[in-house]
Amino acid sequence: MDPVKCEPLTQIWAGATLDGFRFMATGESESAARSWVDAFGLIGEHRHGDAVAAVALSNTAVGNALLDRAPDARADFQASEDCWHAVAETVEMRELPIAPTSSSFHFRLAARDPDAFTRMRRKRYVQLCQAGREIARFNSLQARSARSTPELAARRKTLRHSLTQAFGASCAELAFLSARDEGAGAAHASLYESKAKAVSRIVEAAKPPLDFWARLDCAVRLAALLMPPPRAANVSASRAAR
Repeated sequence: MDPVKCEPLTQIWAGATLDGFRFMATGESESAARSWVDAFGLIGEHRHGDAVAAVALSNTAVGNALLDRAPDARADFQASEDCWHAVAETVEMRELPIAPTSSSFHFRLAARDPDAFTRMRRKRYVQLCQAGREIARFNSLQARSARSTPELAARRKTLRHSLTQAFGASCAELAFLSARDEGAGAAHASLYESKAKAVSRIVEAAKPPLDFWARLDCAVRLAALLMPPPRAANVSASRAAR
């Protein structure tokens, strides 16, 4: 689909995805799940090979897992991984333009050594792609097993590495992983509030038209980790104590 024509769908999808994080912050996991499922329905599967479709599939799988629709969740996780494979191939093959926001250093590097410049920029998008794919893989495994297993521990380690490479050591997803063993409750609610605020800033900054690369950067940051939802009672108690 032409990038300009699909932008309204991207913006609507991003808004519905943001609603899901906001619902999770208030312990309304069923509403969050339905937001993510409905968000995928806004774009459909006609953009296979695009990062928005890959993340939308992963998020709708999370929604279906929260709604106890295990067969749908498994199918969506597999479809997300297939879509990420196509995205990864595109990242390796598509020509990278010099972004308007590139620094003077980047322009000088592009002029002096265009191959090095391209490799540097492509590496960044490869890392984003890997992070998105690892989120989907972790989610899929998490949905199949609520208990910690050696396979899940190994996948979690790989996910941590990918997230650190793509977003740095202070990203919200790493905070979720660190809090996972502490159980659901007010701590997770606070993390979801922070994630919702971060996603809101991303959505506001993503001004159309977005090309393939900008959609990849934006979409991966809207990927949801399948974590224990905060309980509404704990959320209310936490807020009453503030």
